[in-house]
Amino acid sequence: MLLRLVLLLPICGVAAIGMLLAKVWDGQKTAYEQTWHEYRLPAKPAFLSESLAFAQAQETLWRLGYDPAAWSPIENPSRKQTSAPDGTPHVYLTRFRTNTGLICFSNPQDDRSTLTVSIHLQGDRLSCSVVKEK
Repeated sequence: MLLRLVLLLPICGVAAIGMLLAKVWDGQKTAYEQTWHEYRLPAKPAFLSESLAFAQAQETLWRLGYDPAAWSPIENPSRKQTSAPDGTPHVYLTRFRTNTGLICFSNPQDDRSTLTVSIHLQGDRLSCSVVKEK
């Protein structure tokens, strides 16, 4: 009996973790909300520029019902500033790869929430994922 209990505990633990992750992925009782938007650009940019990322991030916020004027971009908190492939330093965009980065926004009227917009460029398609941390 004790041997069965010892063998079942790890299995139950793995199952519980799986159920918890499933709830997080389903958006149940999480501390954030996530929404995706995809755009087709008129031309294929050479790389994701900060200006393109910023413009699409603001448009995405607007499409989700947020007032872009109420949400201010947060300067890149990284101690090591990132820059574009052409050497232009970023102010707001935190770049992870040539065509991927994120911009965070705060709202002075709602100091408990942050909006994080992940931006990914692939060819002439740009996708934005907005995560609202509560």
